[in-house]
Amino acid sequence: MARSGFGKPVIGPATSDRESRAHRLLIIQSEKIDLSNAQVTVTVDGAAQPVKVTQLRPNCGAAHAIDFIPQGWSTQAGKSYAVSVSGVSTPISHTVNVLDWKSSTPSSSTK
Repeated sequence: MARSGFGKPVIGPATSDRESRAHRLLIIQSEKIDLSNAQVTVTVDGAAQPVKVTQLRPNCGAAHAIDFIPQGWSTQAGKSYAVSVSGVSTPISHTVNVLDWKSSTPSSSTK
C-alpha cells in the first residue's frame, strides 16, 4: 500500500536468510520527497543501531531513493525494527518485521 508522495516504496517484511543479512534492510523511494538529506534511525528493543545510508541513482524506479544497510549488526528473525527518516519534508516512520525465510505470514505497519 503506497502512501501519498511515495513512488514505489518497498514496504513489507525483510528476511533473515544468510544472503540478505548483510544487504539492504530497506529501500525507500519517492517521486515527491527529496531524500538527499535523509537521516535514517533504526531502533530495536529501544536501542538505536548504526546503519549506512546510500543515495541511489535517480530515476531508476523513482526520482529519489535511498537504502540503508546494518553496520556491525545483523537482522534477526522475529525482531521488529522501528525505522524513522528525518531531514526530509515529510518525516517517515515504519516498522520492519523480520521473518525467517521459511515463514509465509508477512506483516508490516506504517505510521
